[in-house]
Amino acid sequence: MAMEAAMEADDIENQPTKTSGLKREAARRMWRLLLVCFLYAAGYMSIFIDLENAFVMSLIPCPEPIPNPTCPLGSSLAGDHCEAEPPGSPNWSLSVHCADKHTVMNEARAVMANMGTLTKICGIFSILVLGPLVDILGRKPIMLVGLIGCLLKSGVQEIASRMVGMFVEQKTMLLAGSAIGGFTGSFSTALRAMAADLSGRRAEERAAAFASISFVISFGMGLGFIAGYFVLKMNLTNYQPVWLSSFFMSIFTIACACCLLKETRDTDRIQDARDSESDSDIECSAHLGLRARIMETFSIFKDFLEDRVLGQLILLSTVLAMCSPAEHLSSQVLMGPLGYSQAAASLSNMVAPMVIAAGSATSGVAVRKFGQFRAFALSLVLQALGMLLTGLCMPFEGARETLFWSGTFIDRFSFGVHLPVAQTILSVRVEQAKQGTLFAVVHLVEMVSGMLGLQIFVKHLYNSDWTGWKAGTAFFVAAVVDCFCLLWLAAIARLDRKSVEDGELVSGDEEDSDD
Repeated sequence: MAMEAAMEADDIENQPTKTSGLKREAARRMWRLLLVCFLYAAGYMSIFIDLENAFVMSLIPCPEPIPNPTCPLGSSLAGDHCEAEPPGSPNWSLSVHCADKHTVMNEARAVMANMGTLTKICGIFSILVLGPLVDILGRKPIMLVGLIGCLLKSGVQEIASRMVGMFVEQKTMLLAGSAIGGFTGSFSTALRAMAADLSGRRAEERAAAFASISFVISFGMGLGFIAGYFVLKMNLTNYQPVWLSSFFMSIFTIACACCLLKETRDTDRIQDARDSESDSDIECSAHLGLRARIMETFSIFKDFLEDRVLGQLILLSTVLAMCSPAEHLSSQVLMGPLGYSQAAASLSNMVAPMVIAAGSATSGVAVRKFGQFRAFALSLVLQALGMLLTGLCMPFEGARETLFWSGTFIDRFSFGVHLPVAQTILSVRVEQAKQGTLFAVVHLVEMVSGMLGLQIFVKHLYNSDWTGWKAGTAFFVAAVVDCFCLLWLAAIARLDRKSVEDGELVSGDEEDSDD
């Protein structure tokens, strides 16, 4: 008895030391995760947001324009025919295969929208299959699947860049690359699940982890866009070296992920949450067939929706993901109504991630000062204001640049605040063993809504030929939807308070006050 009492006393005495050691190990792992996250953002995300659009525009062909009585933008009158402006000219059409800039931009916008839609369709399939595996096989293997998808997509784009003058074949390769790119979404799901594993259950700790992820992604993309700016300044007509560089950068990122990251699925916290699940159940889950795995994902999605607060928060995130036209249209606005060159238009992509990073850095402070729901509401107010100002830059020509950049700064800053806050609100309501599935479900519904957003906002609510108030339609509609979501969030917050008062659950804010 005395020996057992002494051992128990030693365990109690060593408990703070053990806890401190676990926290230090989690911090070290978090830094390694952030490094891999930075490489992914700088070497892959920035390239496929910034340079892919320029690459697609460089491929667009069209018949030689006929003077009527003048030539379209992108060409100049030379005798009785239209002569294409050379690369580097302020009025260059952005493609050596077409001398009409408006045609190039509108055709490229349609192609990019179709590519984005295909990426999201394949991403939905990927998440249905791979999403549950994040909680079964682990975070690291699924992250590596996403990174391998980045590698393959870069390779496909490099092959497409070699097919000079074969636009149909190039478009086929672009769509194939987009399909492969859909599988890169598994990286984001596993990334956030691993970040949740390495943070505490308190809302403030979880918010700090997600804010760090958002900050590093935004900062990495910002640096990548800076490099992209100098690439665009070269007015390339062949992007083969770009995709070759992206290919080798993906190899380097995969190597770093293999060497630096350790699996977090079986940490003590997760194992405690899974004590009720037998080893045979886990093994059985790991060998589920495709149909069974898809049905399992939908079953878990149904369970999430049965939680009235969690279900509405997921649906709210779905609507917000659909109504984000600035993400896709900023470059179009800059090169169209504002008359920027291709390289100068990339300034928007350079500035936006830095502003998002600033918003992400602020989000943790906002959660501590105002609480989760008030911080989320503040971000929606700012987002609606940003969309409104961006839309107003169209009819008010004299203040176009001021309104556009003001709206862009406010919108991107609000996005940086609301993304980690929304992820925190969702994450603290779900047990640790289901974090991967949660973010798979969130990513799934965001992809569906993003696909609809591409079709609605990019293809139907914006056209570079529109002028005046009509040209700002996409941004005005987004502002109205943001205001609707603000009212919806207020109703969800009231429902959350009622649930806490009725003892149905303990919110993240309530946990903080208990601590």
